[in-house]
Amino acid sequence: MTLLLTLGLGFLFRIVSFGFLGFFLAFILGPLAGELMVRVLDRLTRAKRGKSVQLTVGSCGFLGFLPWTVDLYLRGGLYSMLTLVFFAVLVVMTAMRRMR
Repeated sequence: MTLLLTLGLGFLFRIVSFGFLGFFLAFILGPLAGELMVRVLDRLTRAKRGKSVQLTVGSCGFLGFLPWTVDLYLRGGLYSMLTLVFFAVLVVMTAMRRMR
């Protein structure tokens, strides 16, 4: 489920992030998206938490953002790619921290 959520988040963020505004959107929306992801996962896993759930959320989170990051790299959008990586780090770190 985390993989699907991050695929969708990456696609939506890729559409709305452009220029310098994208960095500020990543800074503001990253923790919010991570919190939303934790709430959805809590509901699906019936509030089970632990090290294994935390590692699964982290690895699937980064794998979900990977296709969009590679796509931006191949298209030559270095600044957009770095903004998406920053957004991914904020989302996954927030989700992993809250899953403790």
